[in-house]
Amino acid sequence: MHLLVGSEGTLGVITEATLKLIPLPRRVETMLALFHSEDEAAASVQAIFDAGLLPRACELFDGPTMRTVAPRAPFKFPEGVGGALLVEFDGHGDGVAEELARSGELCAEQGAIDVLAAQDEAQRRKLWETRRMTSVALTDIRPFKISEDVAVPRGKLVDLIREVRRIGEKHGLPTACYGHAGDGNLHVNLLFDSLEQRHEGEEAVIEVLDAALRLGGTITGEHGVGLAKRPFLSREQSAPVIELQRRLKHAFDPENLLNPGKIFPE
Repeated sequence: MHLLVGSEGTLGVITEATLKLIPLPRRVETMLALFHSEDEAAASVQAIFDAGLLPRACELFDGPTMRTVAPRAPFKFPEGVGGALLVEFDGHGDGVAEELARSGELCAEQGAIDVLAAQDEAQRRKLWETRRMTSVALTDIRPFKISEDVAVPRGKLVDLIREVRRIGEKHGLPTACYGHAGDGNLHVNLLFDSLEQRHEGEEAVIEVLDAALRLGGTITGEHGVGLAKRPFLSREQSAPVIELQRRLKHAFDPENLLNPGKIFPE
């Protein structure tokens, strides 16, 4: 028996018998599409899903993220590239390669400069290692950052990136966006030089959250509401909805032992 901890801290149990019933995919196909701008990359995400394709991963890099990660990453982004998509499919037959090829065609229709398919596991690993080091690499731009996860409908990704760029310029803070574009979920990073600038960053964060809500999204894409997002929950949910959730929690946790004060505003 295996005890699994999910990305949000949830627990689950999976048995050996269940594992045998869930075989690993026989094929995994990965590609990197390179664009002049992150707008073209974001538009390609919508095109891929509109075509009925369901990649197991669809990761977006905006221009600042690519330029920052390039010096230290295993994969070197070429000059003149302002946006990228890392797309991956899995399955059990030749259809996997066909889905990847069709995604590459859709990216080309949206203006991709180049589409690179990983030829072996080493190339695939190099692409994913580049993606994994993005968060740390951003400190090369500025030593401090506030990173927020917000999500919007996939068709609004272009608008979200533009809003983040506008907010950053208003507050004099460099920004960088990357993340799980297939879910409409982006990690928005606001970068600054000193702790004295953090107040400016926190004001910008509120504007980013409000922008996500205006675009039909949510203030948290994957990490949930905790101490950091608790003050902003009422911007998305009405007082009656929050009160209903309080009552539900009280029904299952009458002594308030489970994560007290971690979700609902005071």
